[in-house]
Amino acid sequence: MKGAGKTFVLAIVFFFMVLCAAVQADTGFNFTNIDLLGTKDTEAFGVSGNNVVGYYSLNGVYRGFLYDGSNLATLDVPGAEGTYATGMSGSNIVGCYWDNTGTHSFLYDGANYKTFDAPGSTYGTYANGISGNNIVGHYWDANGYGHGFLYDGTTYTTLDVPGAYSTFARGISGNTIVGYYWGASGNGHSFLYDGTQYTTFDVPGASSTVALGMSGSSIVGWCQDNNGQHGFLYDGSNYTKFDDPAGMGTYAYGISGNNIVGYFWNNNGNFGFLATPNSGSGTPSPVPAASPFALAVTAIMLAGFILAGTKTLTKL
Repeated sequence: MKGAGKTFVLAIVFFFMVLCAAVQADTGFNFTNIDLLGTKDTEAFGVSGNNVVGYYSLNGVYRGFLYDGSNLATLDVPGAEGTYATGMSGSNIVGCYWDNTGTHSFLYDGANYKTFDAPGSTYGTYANGISGNNIVGHYWDANGYGHGFLYDGTTYTTLDVPGAYSTFARGISGNTIVGYYWGASGNGHSFLYDGTQYTTFDVPGASSTVALGMSGSSIVGWCQDNNGQHGFLYDGSNYTKFDDPAGMGTYAYGISGNNIVGYFWNNNGNFGFLATPNSGSGTPSPVPAASPFALAVTAIMLAGFILAGTKTLTKL
């Protein structure tokens, strides 16, 4: 009986160790959730230092915002029916808006809005990221295909990943552009472009990988796997997947230094977030989550020990 009891206790301890490992899989980040004006429809898309840009929806109207954690400034392109702010560099903000003529892009310098459309755009121009004077985004052509673009204020350069059905340039840092494309399978894959060469990449085990933002050598986005949608951070060598604890799906859109922004969804709506590593500067080390196989094996072991212990007690 003593041996069975000891084994039983060890099985319980091991079970809860595995369970705790699964629960703590996302302890590499601290999350500050953003629900502007209590709308339950806020998405954060870009960040520069401590300033976050995105959109919120109030009474059916979509409005861009600039938020520093305390102060909220609403961004509305004059005459627009709706406005999204998607990227920020210094005091310059880019995004898109729509009116009765379609979807167009804007650059806002804190005082004035400059609107623009990429050449060849038929079904909308979407500015997504900015670094210095360089803006990246995508547009839809007359045949329904998407093309990335780089715009320096004067000249447009079209960006198409070789062999892709559609290409979407989403973020820029210096002269390096990040984004994603649709392949023949219809799934999303990500790319880096240095002005000469495209380098493609995917989060291991993901069916789709969508890179959306970049700061230095750090890239963020989201990926789809058998367990749903997760944010990811990629430093060029290692991938770290993460989930907002309040979410049922997590999407990372922008990064500035160690600050990552995006949004998550749950049964109550869509909510923005600001995530930072919880262990000082640098990239957090991913905590391995317990696999379903490990949990299943442990549960079987525990059941076996319980049964053995029960039989022993019955005999005694």
